[in-house]
Amino acid sequence: MKVLINGLDERVKALQPLIPSDVDCMTVTTEALFSEVSSFQPDVIFMADLDEHPERLSLLTAFDGVVVGCAVKRSLYEMAAAYDGALPFTLVGMNMWPFFASRESREMSRLSDNAVPAFIEAWGWKVRWVADRVGMVTPRILVMIINEAYYTVQEGTASKEAINTAMRLGTNYPGGPFEWVAAIGVKEVYGLLVRLWEDTRDPRYRPAPLLKEEAYMNGSGR
Repeated sequence: MKVLINGLDERVKALQPLIPSDVDCMTVTTEALFSEVSSFQPDVIFMADLDEHPERLSLLTAFDGVVVGCAVKRSLYEMAAAYDGALPFTLVGMNMWPFFASRESREMSRLSDNAVPAFIEAWGWKVRWVADRVGMVTPRILVMIINEAYYTVQEGTASKEAINTAMRLGTNYPGGPFEWVAAIGVKEVYGLLVRLWEDTRDPRYRPAPLLKEEAYMNGSGR
């Protein structure tokens, strides 16, 4: 079996240990993706930032294997719509956020008519199949908690440190909301909240102004 991995560096690094050692695996830049698909002829392609760049599916016109894309900020149906015509490959989604891809059980989604890719059983992956929706399950819950924590800080009710401590001790979470922000990235958290707000108009996903401010400050290098 041959595998190509493309996408954000930290996600690529998290994916590499999940590929069995007897699999022929290559990491490739987006610029070289089309040519490598033609020459390397992979069976599976991991696209670690597909939900940020669904248009990259259009580079796979000659591919008929399995594409595993990060599907946190966009649903598979939405990303498939960026492809001009019927998909010639099988498209499945995976939560590739930092710390989640490497968990014992991986959160994945698929289009309703897609069979379970054979490599999952062959590699002994434990998978939790979830509905094809923006935010999947775990990221959706996590960013909602983080958003509420930002509102609490913004209102002056508690400090970030106090909230982290309360969540760890009171709910037995492995980390507090702001520790998760540091691990995932404030721009990732804000970006998903924006997508969830656009998708559902649920007020729980309306980004807290303080979170939005930090996301923009982070993006400007401040």
